[in-house]
Amino acid sequence: MMNKKRLAALALSAVMVASTMSFPVYAADFSDGAGTTAQTVVPETEETESVGDVAEAYELDPSSIKFHYNEEGYEDFEVTFNRIPVDGTGAIMSDTAMATTLKHLDANCYHPGLLWMTVTIDGHTFTSGDVDELETAFTVPGEPKREHEMVEDRRQTIEEATHVKPGTVRVFYKCAYDDCDYEKAVDETISKQDHTWGVWVYEPGYNVKADENGHVIFDENGDPELINELKDGIYYKTRYCTVDGEEDWKNKETLRAYAKKAAFAKIIDKEGIVNDIVGQEYDYPTADLPIAESTIELEDCSEEGYYVVEYYTVQHRPISQEKIIVKPHHFNTFATAVFKTADDQAQCKVEYDENANLKVTN
Repeated sequence: MMNKKRLAALALSAVMVASTMSFPVYAADFSDGAGTTAQTVVPETEETESVGDVAEAYELDPSSIKFHYNEEGYEDFEVTFNRIPVDGTGAIMSDTAMATTLKHLDANCYHPGLLWMTVTIDGHTFTSGDVDELETAFTVPGEPKREHEMVEDRRQTIEEATHVKPGTVRVFYKCAYDDCDYEKAVDETISKQDHTWGVWVYEPGYNVKADENGHVIFDENGDPELINELKDGIYYKTRYCTVDGEEDWKNKETLRAYAKKAAFAKIIDKEGIVNDIVGQEYDYPTADLPIAESTIELEDCSEEGYYVVEYYTVQHRPISQEKIIVKPHHFNTFATAVFKTADDQAQCKVEYDENANLKVTN
């Protein structure tokens, strides 16, 4: 077995035969600190010779090269590798080297801080990965990927808002960082425009007169004129948008125009009258009202009585009342003859003619 001194001498004198080969190996994706194998090997350009017995000479094993960064048990930038006997016999020798920074990328919105390393061993240069491939880099602790800082950049109207329907605007946002070109678009809804309401107008509904513009005709008292004055009518208070003509349905009012003429009358009350007249109805106007006093019997001939007449429209809506006074009077009176003595009466004949007039003859 070789002693330590001999091994050291061999390690220091080991050289490689000139070669034009490169040794492709690959690093871990976004390494979290685990050692990575070398990416490329740059051969030395000058041929050298080994020292001592060739059978005992050692050469570098490129496939064993590993870069270490942020890895427990290793220094940052430490590179471990093996040397193997040229003749394939003997023990494998482990060795280390220190790499330097090949390239460093600051963290941005797309990736964290990234690092590639390079090292030269026995005149050959190796790298920890391909600098054009981000996934071959080491992740630098304390340099996390940055979040986008989005700010509004511009707006584009897709559809204009009207009084009838909402519109749409496309808002473009971009990242505020100079080294980031990220952009996104979001569609937002624009609320409907407020209506510009015109003046209030009155429009006929039922049994109400209208002019040539479709507006209600009012009389000198400010009341709607009715087509049939015995019936109530319906009309509307409304307004329209001056831009699109939309009606203000929300604030539209339904109004009633009341008939001013009665279609029938009914006696609804009485006082001091014997006759059963409450509830009697009459078409109106009528000659039967007021009732002839001679046909009314008072409870007390010396005191007045009264009855109340209520007037109604065709739709049975009461529009007014009238209290009719009946003056004191005798009911169902007739003329009679009064004699001073019975002898006088016996000498006379008392009778009534065809007109109910009293006639006394001797």
